[in-house]
Amino acid sequence: MDKNKRRKSSRFANSVKMKKKLAKKQPKPQTKVLTLKKTFFILLFIAFFCVLFSYLIINYLMVFTIHEIKMDIKVIEEPIVGVNVDTDAVHFGKVQKGGESMRILTLINNDDKPHFIILKSFGNISSFISVSENNFVLQPHAFKNITVVARPPIDAKEGYYEGVLQAIFMNM
Repeated sequence: MDKNKRRKSSRFANSVKMKKKLAKKQPKPQTKVLTLKKTFFILLFIAFFCVLFSYLIINYLMVFTIHEIKMDIKVIEEPIVGVNVDTDAVHFGKVQKGGESMRILTLINNDDKPHFIILKSFGNISSFISVSENNFVLQPHAFKNITVVARPPIDAKEGYYEGVLQAIFMNM
C-alpha cells in the first residue's frame, strides 16, 4: 500500500509539474495585446522621426535661402495707366482688365556655389503672375534679370490684389 501511495503521489507531482510546464509554454493573451501596442508605438515613433529627419534635410541642407518680395496691382475698368516705381515691393500700378504690366527683377548669387532657383507666387495676385524664366541654375557670383508680368484677365473684378513672390535658392 505504501507503494500505491508513492505512485499516486508521484503521479500527482508529475501531473502538477506537467501543468506548470504547459502553463509556462502557453503565452498569455494579455502579453500579445501589450506586445502589439508596444510594436505599434515603436513603429509610430520611428515614422515620426523619419518624417522629422526628412523635413530637416530638405529645409536646412537643400534650401540655402528664401527671399520674398511683396507684389501688388490695382485692376481697373477704364484705360488709365498708373505707374508706381517704388523699390520696396513689385508694384504693378493700375492695370486695365485684360492688360498687362511688367517689372524686371535682378537675382544675384553672391555665394561661392551654384544654386538652383525656383520662383513661386502666392496671394490673390498669383493667378495673374508669370515669370520669364523659372527653375534654373544661377552660377556663383552671377546675376540674372527676370521679367515678372501681371496680366489680370478680362473677367477679373476691379480692386486691389496683392501677394508675395518667393525666390528659393536651393543648394546643389
